[in-house]
Amino acid sequence: MFFFIQSKRLSSFFCKSFFLFSIVSFFSFKEIFAVTKTWTGLAGDGNWSSPANWKGNSVPGNLDDVVLDNSSASGSFVVVLPNTAVTVKTITIAPAPTNTIELVLPPSNTQATALTATGPGYGLVINSGGIFRNSSGASSGIPVDISDSIRINNGGKYIHYTQRSHASNVTVLSKMPGTENGIFEFNVPGTQSYTVSVTNRTYGTLVFNATASPGGVKTYLGAGSNPLNIKGNLQIGIGVTLKIDLATDKGNINLNGDLIQNGGVLDLASGPDSSIIKIKGNQQQGCLRLN
Repeated sequence: MFFFIQSKRLSSFFCKSFFLFSIVSFFSFKEIFAVTKTWTGLAGDGNWSSPANWKGNSVPGNLDDVVLDNSSASGSFVVVLPNTAVTVKTITIAPAPTNTIELVLPPSNTQATALTATGPGYGLVINSGGIFRNSSGASSGIPVDISDSIRINNGGKYIHYTQRSHASNVTVLSKMPGTENGIFEFNVPGTQSYTVSVTNRTYGTLVFNATASPGGVKTYLGAGSNPLNIKGNLQIGIGVTLKIDLATDKGNINLNGDLIQNGGVLDLASGPDSSIIKIKGNQQQGCLRLN
């Protein structure tokens, strides 16, 4: 009888041990495949999909943290995403001083969701000299899906170079110190106007350009009943008309930096509400249409 009880106890011990071992092994197994993938550029073609361009000679997978820096590749370079959908854990673009590193979602990619970063934490970090260019050629959808947030540090730049939506991305822009001069730039192709998500949004430095449009002319529209907060500068390029219609009772434009107009127009009376812009910095040239 005593032997039987001890056997049951031993059996229970071994079962529990095996269960715990299985759990540990499972997570250890996952960790083996969850690695940091660093760009080397040894293939010489700039393609994300070329294994030889990555340390370890394998393309980043769903669980990987991707780092584009100068630790294994010298100078400035451009990395082009494939025409298929890509999912990773995080992406960090971090050039050495004086260098630029650009990650491009090309117009040949027509996936409704072309790039997904699952996080947690900053799904996309763009440091000084880093550029992410969303040139998606999709006919619908939101090509870039970042969880849980995007951090554009001072000197970094996110360029929205597509007609597709950006709204879900700017809801997760980091507001932390050191992002005031991180640029979110709109340079949307096509002749039609483009609606910009402004109400209840906070940008670092907000830039509007028209060089991607035929004739270098572009109209951007923004409306709502909540404020637009810009921690850095608001820059309006040549050929740009920016029409803002925010309810004045609580929908002001709060600009902590400078209003820089290089020949563009800021129209604060494009709709039924006459918006108010509060500028803490300077206004540099251009045309301000108030009525």
